[in-house]
Order: sequence, then structure tokens, then C-alpha cells
Amino acid sequence: MLGIIVEDLGAARALEMQCVGPSARGHEVRWLDSGQLTLQNGKVLLYSGRNDGLHQAGVGMMLASRAKKALIEWKPITERLMYAIFHTSIIKISIITVYAPSNDATDETKESFIEQLDRVIAGTHKHDIILVIGDFNAKGGMNNEDYENIMGRHGIGRRNENGENLLDICQRNNLVITGTTFPQKVKWISPNKKTENQIDHILVTRQHRTSILDTRAMRGADIGSDHKLLKCKLRIKLKKYKIVTDTSRKIFDTTKLQRPEIRKAFSIELKNRFQLLDQLEDREPFWEGITKCYKETATNTLSFKERGQKPWISNESWKLVDERRQLKERTNKKS
Repeated sequence: MLGIIVEDLGAARALEMQCVGPSARGHEVRWLDSGQLTLQNGKVLLYSGRNDGLHQAGVGMMLASRAKKALIEWKPITERLMYAIFHTSIIKISIITVYAPSNDATDETKESFIEQLDRVIAGTHKHDIILVIGDFNAKGGMNNEDYENIMGRHGIGRRNENGENLLDICQRNNLVITGTTFPQKVKWISPNKKTENQIDHILVTRQHRTSILDTRAMRGADIGSDHKLLKCKLRIKLKKYKIVTDTSRKIFDTTKLQRPEIRKAFSIELKNRFQLLDQLEDREPFWEGITKCYKETATNTLSFKERGQKPWISNESWKLVDERRQLKERTNKKS
């Protein structure tokens, strides 16, 4: 599973999307055909799978509600490829989700996948930010000699054949392997806890590599897979901006106005503030002064509504999640 957070600083908003794989084998979705599914939590899952009845391979992309609104188009290619294009106030973003054949697959299977991927990349607009994300089953290795413009110095392990193919793909399509440019180790860990590799990757167009703020493995995420959650943060407008300490939306508890004593206190305080506003020599603009009076009065007399958690997961499910997490911790301590 891979997650991407795209900050659009011009519009002060963020899009969230994930390359997902519900099965225990990383990025395989294993669903048949293709389509989209709206989940109970409001997110939308786009998926592309086989059409021959075999539950193998398959890719998917999960979109938050804001990302769904920004979606321009998406297209399933095969059970190993799909893409989606998103609109922002600055630039369009093309995201290609992949599940590459393993290193042991036949040359014909690998070549077919590479040709299809090259065609999809070539079909994107040259000015878009292009992100290619997924399980490439490719070990790029730690040696970046002759490939400094493609990968950084933070790779791990030894390069395999799929790794060579990945570097060739990046070379032809002007892409950079973002996970190797940051010191956090992006790893796949084998079930026996002995083998560690970088086989999940997020690639970005070279001209936009400075917009990548971070790519890291989130080891604490419990996703039921031998792969680690890979998270990438992308900034699409490089400019100074004001950091907001609290981004949660606060709503005044207006139901309290139904109580006579609260309604009376609200009315008196608001009246007093209006009188004080008239007496000020250095007055604020009319609308700003009125807005300030209402906000300060509501804060003092009404306070804010408490935000409860949406019950889309039952208490019984949370207990099972906790039990699984505890079992995983005990297993890790023994190994």
C-alpha cells in the first residue's frame, strides 16, 4: 500500500490518495474486471483487474473525497496498470499505478509490461507532474554510479534484473526514484524477517523532483501485509505559506440558544460589544467589526460542538485489530 499527500499551496488544500492492495501480498487487489466502489467512509476505490475469472494481480487507487472531486479521468489498462489524472489550481497530476511481474517471470511477460508502461507514460501530457507508484518487484541497489540523475544514495541491497529494467524505464521517461533520495529506508521485509529489500517505489518526473518533500516507510501502520506502507509528500507550489496549527473545523454549539438563560446571556453580551464598538475612535471596517463581535460572543457563551468519531468500524472490529496488533508485537519480540 502506498499513500500520497499532494499539497496545493495556492489553494491551501491537500489531496489524499492511496495505491491499495487489500490482500496479504502487498499491492495485489485480485478483484475481477474494473470499476469504482464508494466505501462507507466516503472514500472511493478505483480498481483494475483480470477479466478471465482468475483472482490474480490487480491494482487499485483509493481517493479521499477531496481527491475524488479533483479527479478528471481515470482508465484501467490491465491487471498490472491503471492511471488517473487530477486537477489542481496550478498543474495537473497524472498518477500511474503499477504491479510489475516478479523477477522470476518470463522475459516475454516483463517486456510486455514494460512496453505497456512506456506507452501509458508517453500518453501523459508533458507539462503534468507524473507519478508512477506501486510494487515494481525491482531492487535498485545502493550503488548509484552513472545513475545519479535517477536515484539517490539511500538505496539498499544489490540490484537485480528488474532493478536494471526500472533504471532503464526511468532513463527513457525522465523519472526519478524518490525513495532513494531520502535517508529513511523504504523496505519490504520477508516473512522470516531475514531479507530486506526496496521493491515498492514512487517515481516522479525529474523536473519535479524538488517538489517531493519526503518519501518514507511507515512501519507502524498495520496493513496486514509483508510490505510496509510507503508514504510520499509532494508540494506542487514552492512558496512561503502560513502554517496553520489547528486545521480542524470548529462549529459553535447553537443548540444552547434554546435554553432561556444562555439565550439571554448571549443577547446581553452581544449588545454590550456593539455599544463598545460604536465608542471606539479607531474603528475596524464595518463587516470585520460585526463578525468579530459575533465570534467572540459565541465563543464565550456557546463554546464549540464536540466532534465524535464516525462509527464506520464497530467496537468488535477494533478489538480484533488490537488483538492482531498485540500478536504481531509478540511475534516480533520472539524473532
